[in-house]
Amino acid sequence: MTIPPPDLRIHLAREVRAMVALARRADDEDAWDAPVPSCPGWSLRDLVAHVGGIERWVLHALAHGDGDAPAPRVPDDAGLAAWLAGSAQALLEALAVDPATPAWTMAPPRTVGFWIRRQAHEHAIHAWDAAVALGDAPSLDAGLAADGIEEVVGTLWPRQLRLGRVVAPDLGLALVADGGGTWLLGGEAATTLAGDAEALALALWHRIPADDPRLRWSGDVTVGRSVLALPLAP
Repeated sequence: MTIPPPDLRIHLAREVRAMVALARRADDEDAWDAPVPSCPGWSLRDLVAHVGGIERWVLHALAHGDGDAPAPRVPDDAGLAAWLAGSAQALLEALAVDPATPAWTMAPPRTVGFWIRRQAHEHAIHAWDAAVALGDAPSLDAGLAADGIEEVVGTLWPRQLRLGRVVAPDLGLALVADGGGTWLLGGEAATTLAGDAEALALALWHRIPADDPRLRWSGDVTVGRSVLALPLAP
């Protein structure tokens, strides 16, 4: 983890509130049918329903100690923004405790701190999605983006491997962030992908293409692109 829990909590609050504001804007602009280019097949309606569902799932996990939350009942368009705002506020309140508090989580550490971090990134990437769908040119916070790379490589990718959702490639992909930070996906690095932390994080989440001009490749690019295309996160 590259950001301490108190600072992650600040990021969490900002990104959760940004997502709610974008949902309210979608409602004001009657944009629920707008496609989300970074989530093919989804509309803004689908995206907000997903985020609200995730928030309710985490709230269930914190309250009940398991990941078996029932499917949420999603309201119609007229109530969708308020529905998201309600679960967003409840999530912030539920996570306003000592990060070391034990909690059910989808991966280690088994503490509330896991969810503070995970939901900061969940909301950051989906707020980015929503802003793009509304015609904006959003950016990710550089520090949070760097921690997001660390989360994918150190937490989400190992979970994908553990669950058998992907097989680790023999030849790997090295990631190098401008200004500091290196990571490895897979086995011995056959290629290197460099760029600023935001571009690398967006590439890992498949939000920008492998040939985006913000990314710089060296080595066996074919191998590197095949690694990048894997389901690195759920």
